Amino acid sequence: MNSYSISIPDDKATVYKWITFIMLFINLLGFGFIFLNSAENNHKNLSIIGMSINNLSLVIFLLQFYTKKDFLKFYRVEIIFIINALLWLIIGKYLLAILLIAFAVFCFYSNKKLVINFSPEGIRYPSFPSKLFLWADTEQVMLKDDILTIDLKNNKLLQFALDKQDSEAIDEAAFNEFCKVQSAAD
Repeated sequence: MNSYSISIPDDKATVYKWITFIMLFINLLGFGFIFLNSAENNHKNLSIIGMSINNLSLVIFLLQFYTKKDFLKFYRVEIIFIINALLWLIIGKYLLAILLIAFAVFCFYSNKKLVINFSPEGIRYPSFPSKLFLWADTEQVMLKDDILTIDLKNNKLLQFALDKQDSEAIDEAAFNEFCKVQSAAD
C-alpha cells in the first residue's frame, strides 16, 4: 500500500462541545433580551427567529451529546452560528456578527475528524496548520495493540490510543513494515 490514513481521537472534543453549547445559550439569551427590550417590530421578529433557531439547536445538541448518536446528519452547528451572525448583522450588532462568524470558522476546524496520513512523502499531522514530519526526522513509527506511536528524532513522542474499529481496519504488520521501509529509505 502506498499510504495509510489513521483516525485519532480528539481529546478536546468534549470541551469544544461545551463551549459551543454555552455560545448557543448566550445567543438565545441575547435574542431574548432584544425581544423584550426593542421597540422595533422588525427587531422583535428577527429575535423570535433567533430564539427559535437557538432553542432547536440546543435541543438537538443535548440529544446528540447525551445519546452519543448523530441522528441528524445534516445538522451543522457552524451553519447555526452563521445564521445567528446574519441576524445580528441585520439587527445592527456588527461586532457580535463578526465574532460569531469567527466562532463558526473555529467550530468548522475543531469539529473535523483528526486523521494522520502516512505516505512516502512523510507523516502529515492534523494540527492547524497541518505539520509534515519527514521520514528522515522519525526514529520509529509503530502500531501495536491499538496504540499508535510516532517517535521523532527531536525527542518528541506522539502516542494515540485508537478506537477498536479504526485499529482493526489496518493491517498492523503491513503498516509497521511500510513505516520501517520509509524510515530506512531516508
